[in-house]
Amino acid sequence: MKKMLLMFCLFVMSYAAFAEVESEKKNIGVTITSKFATEYRSDGKDKYDGGGLFAPGVSIDLGKGFAFELIGYYPTNSGHEMGKRYGYGLSYKTKIFEEETYQTNVKFKQQAYDYLKGNRYRNYQKSCATFSFPNLVKIENGDKLIPNYSFVMYWNYKGHAYKGTMHGFGTEYHKNINNKKYKFYCKAYYSDTIGNSKSGFSYSDVGVLTDFAISKNMTLIPFLVYQITFDDEITSDGGLYGGLAIKIKF
Repeated sequence: MKKMLLMFCLFVMSYAAFAEVESEKKNIGVTITSKFATEYRSDGKDKYDGGGLFAPGVSIDLGKGFAFELIGYYPTNSGHEMGKRYGYGLSYKTKIFEEETYQTNVKFKQQAYDYLKGNRYRNYQKSCATFSFPNLVKIENGDKLIPNYSFVMYWNYKGHAYKGTMHGFGTEYHKNINNKKYKFYCKAYYSDTIGNSKSGFSYSDVGVLTDFAISKNMTLIPFLVYQITFDDEITSDGGLYGGLAIKIKF
């Protein structure tokens, strides 16, 4: 673990220095990300039995709203080597009815998840469409309340049995406190036969995050999440977890 943290710190400092130089030339639309979390939750399930997550990644802006993303998922505790995987895919975002009360921000995302070890039939794909409505609720003091909805479909990839759909119903509250922006959010998920489980509301995430600019190109994003479980037959992994994300743009 100490070697991993040391390598990560060297990685961050190297890219930070390089990003400062490159940003003076031009913006090439690449974002390096790294996230540490005290637990790894995916679709409401604790994937590493209470162990932490280290997730390095890169996102490339392809222009016209398109982007490519690659993220690795690595456990910070021993005994979960089979859970190492990476996700990669394309996304597209746009706005419709711009500047209207019913303006809709749309994001489509298609990702594949491949495990580094074990049976290849565990690999799967996920398609996601998210719709948010930034102008629907008016708040006079400049804060924002943004309702959103997500639809997720899991594909039967290479014979994988983990398939089904999920609906997410949420809202974000953007609040300025002492000249610092915070995002509070809550989202409830309805699972529809994912992994052959029964259908129903499975869990909800309640969280808060903010950001700190370390340099022109580097941002730290601490976050805290509390997961509420609605149905133990779908998922029984609830509780508090948190972490720190780092973004470097150049």
